[in-house]
Amino acid sequence: MIRSFAQRIAAYFATFFLVAMGALFALWFYGLPAIGLQGASDQRLAEATRMQELLADHQRAAIIASLIERRGDVLTVAENKSIAEQLTHYDQTNHELIQGNFERVFQRTQRAYPDRFQAMRLILPNGQIIASSDKSVIGQPFSDQDLLARASRPGAQEILTEFNDTQGKTLAIVRQVLAPDEEGYTNGKLAGLLFVLLESNALLLDQSLFAGSGTGMHRTAQLFDNEGGLITQFPAEAEPSKPLRFYSQVADGFEGSIIERDARGQELLVVYRHIPLGGSQGWTLRHSLVVEEALVQLQDDAQRLLVAGLLLMLLAMALICAPGATTQCAGQSCIQAGARRLFRSRTRVFFWRHRRNSRAVRCFQPHGRKYRTHA
Repeated sequence: MIRSFAQRIAAYFATFFLVAMGALFALWFYGLPAIGLQGASDQRLAEATRMQELLADHQRAAIIASLIERRGDVLTVAENKSIAEQLTHYDQTNHELIQGNFERVFQRTQRAYPDRFQAMRLILPNGQIIASSDKSVIGQPFSDQDLLARASRPGAQEILTEFNDTQGKTLAIVRQVLAPDEEGYTNGKLAGLLFVLLESNALLLDQSLFAGSGTGMHRTAQLFDNEGGLITQFPAEAEPSKPLRFYSQVADGFEGSIIERDARGQELLVVYRHIPLGGSQGWTLRHSLVVEEALVQLQDDAQRLLVAGLLLMLLAMALICAPGATTQCAGQSCIQAGARRLFRSRTRVFFWRHRRNSRAVRCFQPHGRKYRTHA
């Protein structure tokens, strides 16, 4: 039981201080949406969302620009004069000479633009592969006859589409190779097709600078196809998406920001962007960040604020309790000194409680018929 007045004041002050600090901290951290007061956590999450959207927009623009550059590289190979002439006069040309020339062009392209292309194949209009970067498929028919028929139509000079290869699903560019005339210009007659497989991992690898370097946060960028299957991701050691559809409530072509939970129960801030490929096909760029990492700096600031508040409370309690303890010790010393004087004077002392004041004490010192009363 607290008996000292100073101790009671310290206890009241500590309780009030803790309640006030807790209320202020809750208003600062969580806010009060009912009156439109936004908390620091919501503000920090909104800033992280804006940053994620900016990075996703920049990354989508960079991927689209990379696809345009790759289409330009394929156009340069398709308009190679020697390849077009050999393809036009295939029956009159040495087949080994065609393969050697095409292989040199592919190696030159790989040196100029490394990690952009997986494979290149030169195909006749009837579907036979006559030259390839992989010699094992030479002479075999092309696997996707429907794609070959669409690419051979008049006016379909180029097709950018998804393709299932032995290494997984990736993008393919099919470009028409037109026969040249006597002066070297194309005459509009189809001589063959140039089939090129792109290196899909390089589409995100080129964007590693936008994955959160310098911010202390670990962002993950992923590319999904039309069916929700994972094509590639950066960084490569990130946990792949297990379900076929990355999120059941996300439709094809959706663009926006939502909060999801991964397989481990962590909240993720996810931004979706659509990358058109042509026609009804398109890939989905998924940019994700762990919410806890987005709020880690704010949590550190909150911990430092709580420690500073506790230190201030302890300092205030010390300032309140110290004078009370000094006064109490002085009062005890006076009582002890008075008791010693009474004992030396052989005074008979009677103590009892006053009826009206329970703290008052009367002291009688008999000297004949005289007495003194001390309250």
